Amino acid sequence: MYSRKRQPEPHPRRGTVAVLAALLMVALVGMVAFSVDLSYLSNSKAELQRSADSAALAAAYKLIYTGTPGTPVNLSANLPQVPTTAATYAAANP
Repeated sequence: MYSRKRQPEPHPRRGTVAVLAALLMVALVGMVAFSVDLSYLSNSKAELQRSADSAALAAAYKLIYTGTPGTPVNLSANLPQVPTTAATYAAANP
């Protein structure tokens, strides 16, 4: 007579790695989404700061520049042009 080999009983923790991997994948995808959002926020902040700096520098240059070297600075003549110059440079840097 020949004997049959006994089938090994399944381990009681079989499949726990798949469940753990699925839960950790959810956490990993959440962290990746958070880092993408954070980098987008940082990039937007840098662009806004660059636009504000450009507008401020252009307005300050327009305020003091008279066009002819050696002539005194006349702030009252240049003052009306400052807001339009700042707005132009702010619009040019979206």
